[in-house]
Amino acid sequence: MDEPVAEAEAADVAVPDRQSAVDSLVGASLSLDAIASTVDEPAGLLGERRTALLGLLSSAWRDDPTWPAAVDAERAGIDALGGSITIIGDTINQLSSHSELPITVSNALDQPATVYVTVTPSNPSLSVVNELVELVVPAGGQARAIVPVESVANGAVTLTVSIASSTGAAVAAPAFLDLNVQAGWETAITGTFAVLVGLVFVGGIIRTVLKRRRARVDGAIEQEADDRG
Repeated sequence: MDEPVAEAEAADVAVPDRQSAVDSLVGASLSLDAIASTVDEPAGLLGERRTALLGLLSSAWRDDPTWPAAVDAERAGIDALGGSITIIGDTINQLSSHSELPITVSNALDQPATVYVTVTPSNPSLSVVNELVELVVPAGGQARAIVPVESVANGAVTLTVSIASSTGAAVAAPAFLDLNVQAGWETAITGTFAVLVGLVFVGGIIRTVLKRRRARVDGAIEQEADDRG
C-alpha cells in the first residue's frame, strides 16, 4: 500500500537580484559620458566613479551583505555627478520686438564645461534667431547664454531650454521657462516718451512767450507812469 505523499512547501528565501542592480549601475555610469564630453579632461572627471564601479563588480563582494548599500551609495554619487550642470530660469518679460534672452547655466564640476544651449518656443509668437548658442561655464560657477529672438505677436510663450555637449548628447533635463511677449510695448513706450518730450518743449516755448509779453506789459506800465510823472 502506497503511503500518502507529504505536501512540501517552498520556503521564501530573499535572494538579491544582483544582475538587475549591476545593469542599472553600469547604465547609469555610461550616462556620464555626456557630462564628460563637455570638459577638456574627462578622465579626471570620471576616474573615481569608474574605479568605484569596477570595485563593486569584483568577486570580493559576492558574499558581502553590505553590497546593496555600497551600490546605492555609488548610484547616488553617479546621480550627483550627472546633475552637475543645470539650467537656472524664471519668468521673462519680452518688451521689445528684437531682444536677447538670458539663459543662465550652472556648473558644479571642478572643470570648465562647454555646452550648447537650444531654445524652442511653444508657439509662433516668438522667433528664435540663433537656435544653437555655445556657452563656456566656469568650474563651480555660472554663465549666461544670450539668445537673440524676435517677437512676432503678443502673448504667453513657454520656452523649452535644452543644453547638450559637442556630441549632441543631452547633459541636463530640459527646463521650461515662461515668457511674456509684449511686442507692442516698445512702440508705445517710445511714442509716449516722444509725446512727453514734445509737451515739455511746447511748454517751454509758451513760458518764454508769456514772460516776454509780461515784460513788455510791465515796461509799458512803467513808461506810462514816468510820462505822467
